[in-house]
Amino acid sequence: MSLRIKSLISVVFFSFLVLIIIIMFIQTTLNESFEELEVSNVREHVERAMNALEREIQVLSVTNRDWATWDQSYSFVQDPQETFVEDSLSEVTFMNNGFNYIIYMDDSGGIVLQKGLDLLEFEQLILPSDLIERMTTESLFVDMPRSLKRVKGIMTLEQGPTYIVASPILNSKGEGPSPGVLIMGRFLVPSEVEKIAANVKLEVAIAPGTDPRVSLPLKLETEQVDEGIWVEALDKNRIVGTTQIQDIFGEKSYYLSVTTNRPIYQQGKNSTDFLVMFMIITSFVFAIIILILLETTILSKISRIMKQVQVIKNSHDFTLRLHHSGSDELNKLMDEFNLLLDKVEQSQDLLVHQASHDPLTNLPNRSYFDEYLAKSLVEAKQRNSIIAILFVDLDGFKSINDQFGHSAGDQLLQIIAMRLHSGVMEKGVVTRSGGDEFLSILSKLSSFEEVRVVAEKILMILKEDMTVQGHSVSISASVGISIFPYDGESKDVLIKKADLAMYRAKEQGKNYYQFYDPTILENKKE
Repeated sequence: MSLRIKSLISVVFFSFLVLIIIIMFIQTTLNESFEELEVSNVREHVERAMNALEREIQVLSVTNRDWATWDQSYSFVQDPQETFVEDSLSEVTFMNNGFNYIIYMDDSGGIVLQKGLDLLEFEQLILPSDLIERMTTESLFVDMPRSLKRVKGIMTLEQGPTYIVASPILNSKGEGPSPGVLIMGRFLVPSEVEKIAANVKLEVAIAPGTDPRVSLPLKLETEQVDEGIWVEALDKNRIVGTTQIQDIFGEKSYYLSVTTNRPIYQQGKNSTDFLVMFMIITSFVFAIIILILLETTILSKISRIMKQVQVIKNSHDFTLRLHHSGSDELNKLMDEFNLLLDKVEQSQDLLVHQASHDPLTNLPNRSYFDEYLAKSLVEAKQRNSIIAILFVDLDGFKSINDQFGHSAGDQLLQIIAMRLHSGVMEKGVVTRSGGDEFLSILSKLSSFEEVRVVAEKILMILKEDMTVQGHSVSISASVGISIFPYDGESKDVLIKKADLAMYRAKEQGKNYYQFYDPTILENKKE
């Protein structure tokens, strides 16, 4: 078979294979992305509807609380007076405050007053018998004067659901003893559901859990269930999100559903179809161009070069080299590429080192510290061992820096870095956090005493005189210590507590080390 035929077959096959993979990837990825976006959008709609429902209950709850801590309510439930009813519980009061009924109960569960109003027809309303029965028998309401717990939410009655809020009656200072309970409510009639729908500008429905009209997403492949919200595609144009509503007794007796159109799905489908068509045309044109170019090249050598380069690229192994023989332009190109790999390998090693080390002291930097600490914490948890975090801050470094100059300060930091490294290298690592601050991790410990020995050693070696640019200088350090797991189990907590302990060490007169103690935080708050 000729090289031309081989090239043609290879290019056509490769182009076709790449095209199929890309199309499958595009369709799968984009469809999933648009589906996730659509589902997220529907869940947001359901949450908005639930929030609107909860706002209605909250408004009623605020009204109930105000009335329950009203001195006139407090007096009325103990000594019912008709004048209170005439003055305070007129039909206008019901309309202005948005409740269908109000019930006063004494502390023994007896009804002191019950009154209702149809807010749509503006007519007196006889309260449902099962509402009165539950008020006078359910411990949630009967025990309220003693428990002083408030109730707000939805309750199921024979005629349907109702918003209900109840509070123990207290004086205007919010003090007891409570002589009874004040209950308010509004029936969750269709107009209330329409009100919620108007507020969120969505199609909202609320139905009992046993209502066959409520369709749970248990059959379609498009169903998504997360955080108590079900999302189901009804068809190509409509999608519904459903969640359960929990009543005041903890029973999930009702469902709230939001139905919307599917513009995201339609837009996503159109975008995917366009992109697939574009990729088909692009791949076809690209294949033709490649075939034309291959006609004028030495395919075998290029193929070999490409394969070797792909190995290096995919493996990220920059120690590999291109192998060749000959002296033409392609071989010279491979020689230059090998030289480039030499420099890349050197640069990569240097970049890895620079990324994890401080350029001045050559100590590991904070990034290295965080990675090392995270690994050490995992190992310590597995071995049930301890880790010490030492926060080292130099005392008087600024004065030396100001007196002798920044170059002298840099030299001093380099000397201190070597001394700190020698002081802790057998037990862990020391890093430069920044400025004149250093962090050390002691992970190879068997007792607290070893931490104390290292801390004392650090103070001792730093206290020794140092020669900086011909000047003899002396410096000390304050060391704060936190211990895993006793002072915390996370990186941030351990560093913070070591920092607090370091400041306490400075307060002790500097050149001092301090283990973290909870009293440090208490004193700081004071």
